[in-house]
Amino acid sequence: MVSRYKIWLKTILKVVFSGLALILAINAIDWSEAWSLIQNVSLGLLTLSLFFFVLSQLVSAYRLRVILNQVKIDFKIKSLVKLYLIGMLYNFAFPGGIGGDGYKGLVLKQNTSLSTKSIVRYLLVDRASGLLGILILGTILVFFSNVNSLFYLYALLVTIIGVTSGFFAIIWIVKELQKVYTKIILYSVLIQALQVTSVFCVLASTNSFDRYVEYGVLFLVSSIASVFPLSVGGIGVRELAFVYGAKYLGVDESIAIMLSVTFLLITGFTSLFGLPISLANKNWAINDFNVEPDSTKTL
Repeated sequence: MVSRYKIWLKTILKVVFSGLALILAINAIDWSEAWSLIQNVSLGLLTLSLFFFVLSQLVSAYRLRVILNQVKIDFKIKSLVKLYLIGMLYNFAFPGGIGGDGYKGLVLKQNTSLSTKSIVRYLLVDRASGLLGILILGTILVFFSNVNSLFYLYALLVTIIGVTSGFFAIIWIVKELQKVYTKIILYSVLIQALQVTSVFCVLASTNSFDRYVEYGVLFLVSSIASVFPLSVGGIGVRELAFVYGAKYLGVDESIAIMLSVTFLLITGFTSLFGLPISLANKNWAINDFNVEPDSTKTL
């Protein structure tokens, strides 16, 4: 009973924080200009943006498959994509609840004999590698931007430390992943590159062809901010990061918030595909997995 109250309290606090962050973001921009941008978007380029985002999720599913393969769990890619879509749906529909990672862990727990601790490790590596991908691509983009050179040195230093420490951390968490560390990181960079390309398509849809790189950096910074479990699905935190980051980078705040809202809508629309899949997959069959006999040992 106490834990249920804690969950509700956390959810309420996240909703309040998201609301306050959104209010701050809304009050900081010129909505008439933002609305004008939204009204004149190109649906064709928005569709292309959606395509690149969906493609990034497919690559994300494949990255997790690479991780699981190293512990001899061959999750069929078709089933893994379904699982990712349901996870996205859970992140949107049940803030403060089980969440996407929690659902993935539950499915793995029900279909293998892996310990809960081991499953958490694999999902943690999957999430952490995504953060490293953001740092690497962000540093590359900063190099081509007009930001202060000192900022680039900071970004480069953080990336070097992050990638190096990430390597040793992953070996410590799951030693079997040492052989595929580089592959995992490259997939992570590719995922972020596809999402940044999606953002570029949104920019092009509004005929905003200036400062592309800075907006890409801003998007990656907002992605890091949204990782922290302070709000509902990152809502509010991402928008706030876009608004105040735009001031620092010297880009148009209205375009920045338009990017944030549009990307949120794209993410939400994609997550809706998880609804029929969720209704059709109340129970995952063991044949969704190809599990070798010795892969069920507790690590």
